[in-house]
Amino acid sequence: MYLIKFLLLGGVGATVFGEFGKFPFGISGGAISLMDIMLLLVTIFSIIWMSISGLKIKSPLIFRWIIAFWVIGLISLLFSMTVLPLPEVFKGSLYLMRFILYSLTFLIAYNLGKAKVLTAEGVIDVLILVGTILAALGFLQLIFYPNFDYPFFALTDFGYDPHHGRLAGVFLDPNFTGAHLSLTAGLVIYRLIGAKHKQKWLLLLIFLTLAIILTYSRSAWLMLASFIFILVAFLWKNFSRAQKFILPAAVVVTFLGVALLNPRFTQRLIGGMTVDQTARERLLSWQSGLAITDVNPFLGIGFNNLSFVKENLNLYRSSAFGNEHSSAGLDSSLLVVLTTTGIIGLIIYLIFWIQIFNGLLKVKNRIGVTLVALIIALFLNSQFINSLFFPPIMLWYFLVLGTLWASY
Repeated sequence: MYLIKFLLLGGVGATVFGEFGKFPFGISGGAISLMDIMLLLVTIFSIIWMSISGLKIKSPLIFRWIIAFWVIGLISLLFSMTVLPLPEVFKGSLYLMRFILYSLTFLIAYNLGKAKVLTAEGVIDVLILVGTILAALGFLQLIFYPNFDYPFFALTDFGYDPHHGRLAGVFLDPNFTGAHLSLTAGLVIYRLIGAKHKQKWLLLLIFLTLAIILTYSRSAWLMLASFIFILVAFLWKNFSRAQKFILPAAVVVTFLGVALLNPRFTQRLIGGMTVDQTARERLLSWQSGLAITDVNPFLGIGFNNLSFVKENLNLYRSSAFGNEHSSAGLDSSLLVVLTTTGIIGLIIYLIFWIQIFNGLLKVKNRIGVTLVALIIALFLNSQFINSLFFPPIMLWYFLVLGTLWASY
């Protein structure tokens, strides 16, 4: 089982390769990542280990809702074969298989936790380390390659946005980088609250907060701010006077310092309160999602058949860049679930998360409350980008939740 643990944590470590750890294959737009490969090995070795050892796989009741979502995803894909070309349905099935692979992390982590091979605290340490490396790589990108449309090597030629002067990191997207770093900041805050010597955690929090600010991702800013607000509301009575001051002050001072030194921060913040170009594109994406829902409201169009359907309904966004990486999906995770698996799929998906919230709140310990606040913040973020189905973030929450569930 220690080999499985090593491979699983290796999959987490593969996050630091980002888009550079992907390997394209024959299907248009298709790619397999190093993280996918590591998790596939984890699943294969888990099956072999269970077969050889004769151990029974332990499955918490909550996992039945994940299985139910797999089934609805498969059914919606089968129904989509009647209206969509077979190659498009097959392409969508690859995304369903990826979701199954990543959600199995919950079950595998749960069993490793039950066997005392993996602990939630150990997982948190690894995730903080990986998040810190991602932030550091983001700063290096911002220094040496701040614009993605340099004429000598333009990433815009490969379908990426130009992202002028934004910390995009190895994900090559400041929004997803900001969301992932916000999750890391949440874990650092968890450590900061419980630490006797807070200096190193406070410095790390400031480092991560600065990285998040420099993504200029308003959805990431909202995620971090909402997490802190929710966490403080939950734990206010348990905080010492110093903690009530230090946590909000560290983030506020960092934000204000950047705002005073960098006018662009203020411009982005004001832009979030008006309907700028980014907001218009997002509204168009939401409208596209609602239009696609009409095609098959109960079962959807098949898991991640969005690209083909949007093209046929002429719903591609009117981005000035017109790039494939930002135009093929929808800027809302819940809309993705609704359009691809229908009302039935959305209900099952939400039941799973409601059960997660209930389980974490019943325990009433600090890590449970921290995760509730992080997941709520992630849900807010996911209404502006499809962060709930971004593979590194899926691995993040399935791994943490599976390990934590084993301790209850």
